[in-house]
Amino acid sequence: MSSGSDSDDEIINRVVQRVLARAARRQEEANQEAIPRPIHRRESVDRDHVEAHNRLYADYFADDPRWGPAVFRRRFRMRRELFLRIVNGLSARYPDFQQRWDAAGKPGLSPLQKCTTAIRQLAYGGCADMFDEYLHVADTTGRDCLKKFCKGVIETFGPTYLRKPTVQDCQFLLDLHWRTHGFPDQCLWIWHAYFGVAGSNNDLNVLQSSPLFNDQCQGIGPLVNFTTNGNQYQMGYC
Repeated sequence: MSSGSDSDDEIINRVVQRVLARAARRQEEANQEAIPRPIHRRESVDRDHVEAHNRLYADYFADDPRWGPAVFRRRFRMRRELFLRIVNGLSARYPDFQQRWDAAGKPGLSPLQKCTTAIRQLAYGGCADMFDEYLHVADTTGRDCLKKFCKGVIETFGPTYLRKPTVQDCQFLLDLHWRTHGFPDQCLWIWHAYFGVAGSNNDLNVLQSSPLFNDQCQGIGPLVNFTTNGNQYQMGYC
């Protein structure tokens, strides 16, 4: 009986010691959590969106801008009229490209600022806040503008400029080529849509990159008529 009682007492003692040790650890953890720790608050930068918009407008979009058409085309990689068409198309379709006001009543970024920060990233391949000191667009906002700009351009202008050419398109381009011996700038959208970005292909790999020639090889390409060297052809490429 005495031996059995001793064994029971040892078991109880071990259980009590474990409970006390666990309670001590919990108390120690609670004490550590109570120690005050430094609070890292996000740094707030007071960006003047109105001043940045006015500066951008005066530089490029005023009736008498500081920088002329040649500089605009070099920096934006397109004519001002085309850029404004994109800005107006996106702002009319997407609330994200419209100017809004925050809870304090301060105006946000204008459509010109949002589209400019996106197109500058595409044009220069720089980081999202590369023009923060000029446009007053933060890094996160700049990346968000770029993503929505690319998606919006595809959705808004894709049905017109990212489609297969119709028979009428091909015939028009062939007739235009014979009249002018070249393709004017306003017609290059079909070239870009079917041969990749200008300069990205050469005469060796272009045939492998163009779905237009795939259709021709399969005999399902658009039927067009033109004459060269006295021979009549009914295919867009020969």
